[in-house]
Amino acid sequence: MGSMEEFLSAESIKLRYTGQESPKKTLLQVVEIHNKEMERKVGSNVSKTTLTKFRTLKGKLIKFVKEHQKKADYYLKQLDYSFVTEFEYFLRSKKELNSNTSMKYIRILKKIMNDAVRKAWLVKKPFGEFKCTFRWPEKEVLTMEKLQRIIDKDL
Repeated sequence: MGSMEEFLSAESIKLRYTGQESPKKTLLQVVEIHNKEMERKVGSNVSKTTLTKFRTLKGKLIKFVKEHQKKADYYLKQLDYSFVTEFEYFLRSKKELNSNTSMKYIRILKKIMNDAVRKAWLVKKPFGEFKCTFRWPEKEVLTMEKLQRIIDKDL
């Protein structure tokens, strides 16, 4: 039987009583299910590049969970704000990714978790409070003098 913190409904009690309770989903399992769904959509409304990003996220999550956290996996209900902040730290420090790239992977992970909520595998969004903040680098503006030097350059 699960912990006392689990959400109980008439349906969940009935399923548990009849032995039909669905197995609890894990993070890596849900990411794999999501990636397989994305794979089927390649060519229609998903590009190969998008699929590659989701596959890359899965690889980074496996390294984070297994190597950094020393766990086999996480049940979805174990995911929370501290998990995502630890994952962000892992991406930025261990994987040496910049802030914007780290945020892109976290945004993808949040999308997968939002999908898990829609499928009723989760009651609430575990990373809802985590805000993906992007820092856009300041770009140097080309001055008229520099532009003129380019124009005058003999190519």
